[in-house]
Amino acid sequence: MRLFTAFEISTAANAELRRVQASLRQVLTGGRLTAPENFHVTLHFFGEVTSEQLGDLDRVLTSALVGEPPFELALDSLGVFPKHGPARVLWAGLAGDVERLRVLEERMRAALQPLELLRPDGRYSPHITLARDPRAHESVRQLAAGYQVRQVAWRVERLLLFQSVLKPTGATYQVLNAYSLK
Repeated sequence: MRLFTAFEISTAANAELRRVQASLRQVLTGGRLTAPENFHVTLHFFGEVTSEQLGDLDRVLTSALVGEPPFELALDSLGVFPKHGPARVLWAGLAGDVERLRVLEERMRAALQPLELLRPDGRYSPHITLARDPRAHESVRQLAAGYQVRQVAWRVERLLLFQSVLKPTGATYQVLNAYSLK
């Protein structure tokens, strides 16, 4: 199973990102837009996880979130990955309690380390993917830098464990479990 953990976004944030995509669709000349039902804030991507590892993963996620209260996030400006070279991902950044999100990611990374499911990635960059391999009439970087996103805020109250199912039409995500922040 191909798994990852992520936080949901609110209906209002989803609507704003759909608005952003609709206006960008007029200037993007290539790439794939993320389906609005797939908007989320990834915490950790695990890749392939065996059914034997799934039980251990569930126990670690449950215990790592004990005592973690809900927090607030908000949409912010647009950006691209990587920093240099052709843009491969167009994303919406986050405002609000982003530092808390980073601390939570580090804490959970440490708790997950014994399972050896995480890649030794660089720095965590919380975002919401809007398009992959975007091309535009002008530089995608310039487009992202000058675009205004409404700062829609929402309360993060649970972490979801998703299974990503790859299909020719794109990935679909199925929730396997939800972990409440209390």
